[in-house]
Amino acid sequence: MNNYITCIECGHYPVSIISLCPKCSKNPYGHICRFCNAKVTDSEAILSKENIRSQCMRYDFYGELHNDGYIEEVKVYHYHQRCFNDINTIEYICHSCSSLHTKFSNSCLNCGQIFSYEICDFCRLLVIKELAVKVEIDLLDEIKYFHPICTGKIRRKLEALADYKARLDEERKQKEVEESIKKQRREQRKLRNLIWILYGFFL
Repeated sequence: MNNYITCIECGHYPVSIISLCPKCSKNPYGHICRFCNAKVTDSEAILSKENIRSQCMRYDFYGELHNDGYIEEVKVYHYHQRCFNDINTIEYICHSCSSLHTKFSNSCLNCGQIFSYEICDFCRLLVIKELAVKVEIDLLDEIKYFHPICTGKIRRKLEALADYKARLDEERKQKEVEESIKKQRREQRKLRNLIWILYGFFL
């Protein structure tokens, strides 16, 4: 019965791979936690929604690129409760009233002061800008923000990106040296040709 699975939510079997569980009416596959990349059930998952706006581009008959406007879509991310709590556990003191916050909020719960925040590029949850780890990615000419706890998840990717950038810089420097040598040789050939022309003129 390759077309049937066991429901991750209630354990019912068999459940068709293209339908909801007939017993609990949940997604039998579950979802992938955005933070730890492990499965999480519908009933346990914490949801976060992000509105994404992207350009709709097309080529016409003559090969010219045109902008057909924008496409709005809502992306839903899922998290385990423990992962969500770990991400949002902070220690931040409000600059206006000096109250301590141990859980993320986009404003002070005591005085209402709005905090400056960004979207973490790994988990896609909000992070207070002062607490965020700021990463400048020169290859993409972008600045990314991450929760401190999320940087451990992307450390290898950032190291690989840094190595790739270093290789590109090394190749660029090597090409500059080669171009400089070629330019010097061209100038030397021109000078030799000029000397031979002048030498023949005075003979």
